[in-house]
Amino acid sequence: MQTKHQGAFIKFNATFLPAVTEKWDKMVVEWDKNKSAKNPYEEPVAGTPYVCFMSVITYQAIGTTMTDVRLELANEENEDAARGKETLHDVSPGRWLIMGLDLEEQQ
Repeated sequence: MQTKHQGAFIKFNATFLPAVTEKWDKMVVEWDKNKSAKNPYEEPVAGTPYVCFMSVITYQAIGTTMTDVRLELANEENEDAARGKETLHDVSPGRWLIMGLDLEEQQ
C-alpha cells in the first residue's frame, strides 16, 4: 500500500513547479518543528490574508464550500416554508442531501 501511495504522491507532486514544492516542503518542516508557525495544512478562510506559495494574497473562496451549500439549502427551505410549500417526507430534500454529503465525507 505504501508503494501505491508513494507512486500517487510522485505523480501528483510532479504537477507543480519545483519552486512550489520546495517552498511547501520548507513550510511543512518549519511547522513540524514549531506548531505555533503557520499551519500549511489549515484551509484558509475567505477574506483573510493568506501566505500563498509565491506571495501574500487575500484568499477568496474559489468554488463553493459546504457552508455555502448548507446556507443555500436552508434559504431555499425557508422560502418554501414562507410560501406554504410542504414537504412530503419527515426529512426535507435539502436535509437529505446534506445527510448524504456528510455520510460521504465520513467514508
